[in-house]
Amino acid sequence: MTHYVDGKPQKEPKKASFRALPTGDESYFTLCRDGLWNEPLPGAIDELRFSVGRVYVSEFVPPGSFSPLFAPGRKAPILMKGPPLLFPPDRKVGPHLDHGFRKHVFIDDVLLENRQNVTFRSNPPSDITKVFDIKEPFSKHLNVIEDKEGMVRMYYGVSGDMLAVRTSMDGIHWAEPDVGHGEHQGYRNVVIPEPVGVGVVFIDPNALPEERWKYISRFHERAVHVYSSPDGWWFKRHKTGVLPFNAGSQPNVFYDDQRQLYVGYHRSDMSRTIGGATQREFCLTETSDILKPWSFNPLSQTQHDEIAVDRRIDRIRPGYLNNGPLTPGGFGVEYRTVFFPIDGFDPSGTDVFVPKAIKYPWAPDTYLAFPGMYFHYHDDGPATRWTLGEKSRNRGAGPIEVQVAVSRDGLTWRRYPRPAYVGIGRMGGLDLHQIYMGQGLIRRGAEIWQYFFGNVEYHSTFKRGPKAIYRTVQRLDGFVSADTRYKQLGEIKTRPFVFSGNRLVLNIDTDATGYAQVGILKSDGRIIEGFGVEDCVYISGDFVATEVEWMDKGSDLSALEGQVIKLVIRSRGTKIYSMQFVSR
Repeated sequence: MTHYVDGKPQKEPKKASFRALPTGDESYFTLCRDGLWNEPLPGAIDELRFSVGRVYVSEFVPPGSFSPLFAPGRKAPILMKGPPLLFPPDRKVGPHLDHGFRKHVFIDDVLLENRQNVTFRSNPPSDITKVFDIKEPFSKHLNVIEDKEGMVRMYYGVSGDMLAVRTSMDGIHWAEPDVGHGEHQGYRNVVIPEPVGVGVVFIDPNALPEERWKYISRFHERAVHVYSSPDGWWFKRHKTGVLPFNAGSQPNVFYDDQRQLYVGYHRSDMSRTIGGATQREFCLTETSDILKPWSFNPLSQTQHDEIAVDRRIDRIRPGYLNNGPLTPGGFGVEYRTVFFPIDGFDPSGTDVFVPKAIKYPWAPDTYLAFPGMYFHYHDDGPATRWTLGEKSRNRGAGPIEVQVAVSRDGLTWRRYPRPAYVGIGRMGGLDLHQIYMGQGLIRRGAEIWQYFFGNVEYHSTFKRGPKAIYRTVQRLDGFVSADTRYKQLGEIKTRPFVFSGNRLVLNIDTDATGYAQVGILKSDGRIIEGFGVEDCVYISGDFVATEVEWMDKGSDLSALEGQVIKLVIRSRGTKIYSMQFVSR
């Protein structure tokens, strides 16, 4: 063995003899410890590179880094910048909001000064269609994304955990294209022939053209890696892992143009239910350079124990601290936990299996998630609950439904558990007991398509059964709405704001016998003449973008542009989805 220090060859040691360790059940390579995993190196290694063949045969100048990510001249990506968050995490805003041309989606009451007889309610999809049955190995964590030609692509794991793709133009009929890279275990639609089938695909607006498509997944159940592609048909793996964990489930990653960060949500199994079982939660990572290793500060055992005083977490220190040489551990409690079951709100023994979080593309300040909520039949609750998981009942460990959650910043989330966004039950001829929403939203006009994996089996099933992929149809902005009851008027009043444009349009559904009216107030609450609620022409019908009109003033709001105003919306038997000021 020849070794160098600071690029200078060192004196060769005396001739050594090598012998194999005793053969056992496991074989592995150790670094900075002896063959029995003892004698740790009293220092730290900054970088390590394995190469094929000898690289240095004489004195050399050590490079600043082995990684091209740290090479001289590499420029950090120029990050696309969206509008500043209207409702920032610290919630510190001035005397009025600068609303501009933004669309406001009514997923919560953050814009409101007060409300009466108004409830925010989740809205399940209007249509669910089975698009194909699953006849082969198929990952339950799928992705859908639309390319620049308008083709919908579905990425999913197949045999060997390889990543494959299907395509569709109408969202119903799907093909398995030959992507032009030969056959892999009988498949010709494989885009990554490596064990990475539980990841997420997205288009990176900040990347060079040859790296525009991104895929992020665990690799060989070890570190989390980034793959890139110019077109999504064939991906290359960037050799430097970005997180030193074995991801236990699909990460949800996207670029947030309003915070100028790549945001990721990752499963942690460190928490425990009241009964002591594993409680799946999701933590948050953030980075401004997606290819470089993402920020990570390991916790000591002492720090871990301090956290355990106030949280139900496993007392065993995180696996990455001393997990042996075989594999890294999963995510622990190093990062902020953002998706989790809530004591007193959720039944005990409820998990967040995967949130499927995403930034809503068609309105700023709007983040959506579709968490799969898992109800344990055992480990929590009374015997009358445990018995459901007994083998004699031929079920399994429990069912999984999809709920909807919303956020204004991607950090703090509010979940609407009922009605379930996609609940279990009979769909497309199958009695489903596990639902996993796919990652991604596809827009077609006033419709938004989503896809989910449906399974007749319970989690950890005792009985195998059929599976299928389904498409759901949701109205534009329709995931949550501000609802008023049929038998009494409800009213919302906004906080003061200024707007840009000359028309106010609403996404609203009054059905036939409901109605709504809108009034405009000065910042002090006085009615602006001609724009009172009583002056507003009744809004009656189902509209995605209807102009608000007043009897004498019409719909032109040019005279009010730039003024500080408030809106009052009075309605009955109505769903209000979104509003926006526009120029027409």
